[in-house]
Amino acid sequence: MRAELEEFYREKDPVKRREMLGALMKEDDGQNADVRLAGRLFALRYGTDDNTDIDYFIRSMLTLMSISRAPSFFTGHQKRQVEKIIRELGITEAEERIAAGELTRDEAEEILYAEFQSAAATYVDTCSDGEYHRLLGLAASTDNGRKTAMQKDIADMGRTIAERFHMEEPLRVWCQAIEDAADI
Repeated sequence: MRAELEEFYREKDPVKRREMLGALMKEDDGQNADVRLAGRLFALRYGTDDNTDIDYFIRSMLTLMSISRAPSFFTGHQKRQVEKIIRELGITEAEERIAAGELTRDEAEEILYAEFQSAAATYVDTCSDGEYHRLLGLAASTDNGRKTAMQKDIADMGRTIAERFHMEEPLRVWCQAIEDAADI
């Protein structure tokens, strides 16, 4: 990945990231598929307006966490939700760009990984304060146990979803990114 994109993915603040991406896109003038995919993932994550208050990738992560904890008798409905989230995360779009020859698999997966890892790291940072509780707030963790519980929850969510719905391959990069972000 080029240095400009690496710097973009190291930045945590979405407003600064939007500014950096704008400069990258202006400089690039739409010529490089890696910058276009990074821009598309950013738009999927934060929306296309200037409001960056909602992180849709974290929302997807929480939805997947909920699905992973739910009983598996409604697997048809749950699988459709997971398939929708795969589209919302840009995984399907990245596959289309690979198929079209715009990017190699390695290039596309590197960009997906960087965006997913950024979202997961933001989630981990958010959950590292005193407000993270396991089981939807029903069982509070101690300070020492909170980070361990959160790390386990996030890793279990990825593995459970991928295995339950036989989506190990489409969710491979997502699972690796969230596990790495949780420092497992």
